[in-house]
Amino acid sequence: STASLNSITKSAFGKHAGDVIKERRIAEAMKLILFSDMTFAEIAYSLNFSEPSNFSRNFKSVTGLTPIEYKHSNQNE
Repeated sequence: STASLNSITKSAFGKHAGDVIKERRIAEAMKLILFSDMTFAEIAYSLNFSEPSNFSRNFKSVTGLTPIEYKHSNQNE
């Protein structure tokens, strides 16, 4: 059940399952932004976000940056 999953992930990671999944999706997005030629919309849909705007909002909530800000801040690395 959802409650059981949240209980397990809370004890293992200190976070709810949804937060762990969200952070994992954003970590994958960060790799794709830096190392692929995919557009932000393509990345959003490939990671099963319903809309690119939802992707951007989730990305910013995890990283503190929009996808474009993240890309520009890491272009020289």
